[in-house]
Amino acid sequence: RDGQQVFRLSAGNTARPVAQNKWEWTLFMDAPEEALSLISCVEYTLHPTFRPNVFRVCDRGTGRAFELKGNGYGTFRVRIRVFTKDNRQYQLFHDLKFR
Repeated sequence: RDGQQVFRLSAGNTARPVAQNKWEWTLFMDAPEEALSLISCVEYTLHPTFRPNVFRVCDRGTGRAFELKGNGYGTFRVRIRVFTKDNRQYQLFHDLKFR
């Protein structure tokens, strides 16, 4: 259309139990390499009970892309804003899963 690349973004998470009803989890971006290479930062907004509840990850890392680790007792919907190297923004949501 206007020469800009359009790509699909999604997020995922892993989780493992660490105590009764408590989980340790890792959020990450799950997208094709050509999409991941265009991302400069990812902002994760967690449940309001987290203090702080907004985290910006600008390091892609060497494992899963743009990881954020945390722990807690319940699942919730994570709001994600993706910032690209060409100053575009995308928003998506991910329902945290403990499986």
